[in-house]
Amino acid sequence: MYDFFNGVTKESVMNAETRRSQFDIGDNLAKIDLIEFKTSSRGNTMLVLTLKKDHGETLKHYIVDNEFKLGNLKMLYQCFNIPVGDVEYDNWVGRSGVVSTKLGEPSGKDNKRYPMVNLLVPRTADGKLPPLKDAVPWEDVPQDNKQAAVAVASALNNAPAVNDSFDDDIPF
Repeated sequence: MYDFFNGVTKESVMNAETRRSQFDIGDNLAKIDLIEFKTSSRGNTMLVLTLKKDHGETLKHYIVDNEFKLGNLKMLYQCFNIPVGDVEYDNWVGRSGVVSTKLGEPSGKDNKRYPMVNLLVPRTADGKLPPLKDAVPWEDVPQDNKQAAVAVASALNNAPAVNDSFDDDIPF
């Protein structure tokens, strides 16, 4: 019988790293790891892609069967260099592409904001991966909406954070 707790001591548990790794906010190189079909909350069929980075971080991306399906499939084909019209989705597993992420809405018991797919970045005209733009580690992004936007923009632009005194979102 396999002993799951073989080698587990109080010290080894207390010294173990517990950091949950996430996709960075910004551009990430990822591979298609798993493809499933599920049903959306509104009853539509959707393609669920599990995207994976080299260190095991995963992120789900959804393409719902609705009015945006064809455009979303086009972005998927262009990002992961899938021949247009290829519906043999098992052949897509392992293909690489650049996935741009942003902070999602607060969720879960801790009400934290986790990365979500913002854009599947298309390849260059010659089919090569586009250059990765700077990304910010998820752990370094504040959870507050305004602070997060300023922190990400500043980090990506290598510019100092701007903190105006305006608390509204009126653009004029």
